[in-house]
Amino acid sequence: MNVGDMEQQASKENARIQAQVSIVQHLFGDKSKVDQNALKILFQEAIDQINQALEADLGPDAISAEKLAEQGCKDYWSPENTAGRIVQGTTAMFEAFRTTNPKLDDEAALDRFIKDIGGGIEQGFQQARDILTGFGVFDAGIKDNAEKTYKLVQQGLQDFRAQQLDKMRTE
Repeated sequence: MNVGDMEQQASKENARIQAQVSIVQHLFGDKSKVDQNALKILFQEAIDQINQALEADLGPDAISAEKLAEQGCKDYWSPENTAGRIVQGTTAMFEAFRTTNPKLDDEAALDRFIKDIGGGIEQGFQQARDILTGFGVFDAGIKDNAEKTYKLVQQGLQDFRAQQLDKMRTE
């Protein structure tokens, strides 16, 4: 990597950090909405990383914020609903993933898909934790909600895998 590339990469990273500072100040300026806004960050980071994991197979932004927002409900940012949106939004891409990977048998495609989105989810949650920790708001209720959301997502992926395997066996 040459000096120009390194400077460009550093500039992009600096812009990303500045954007995060602005977002965190906006989201956490009102203390009454801290828990809700922290879950928004967890959700967005997870979706960003999942999209990166699926980009090679399904193109950029396979999971759009608009599609996910249409799934809104009364307590939109609760751990249960946030996890449900992550699982529903990501697993909805399985048929398209399977179509773009015709050389894989059904179970191998399912396993690779779960591995890919699981890696994206893990990275997204870790980045969100890092962001929230860096701004000193990843504690108590926020941490508990994040951990609960993560566990619910993992359970949702396990349930999805089991459902797909049952479906494959009956076809």
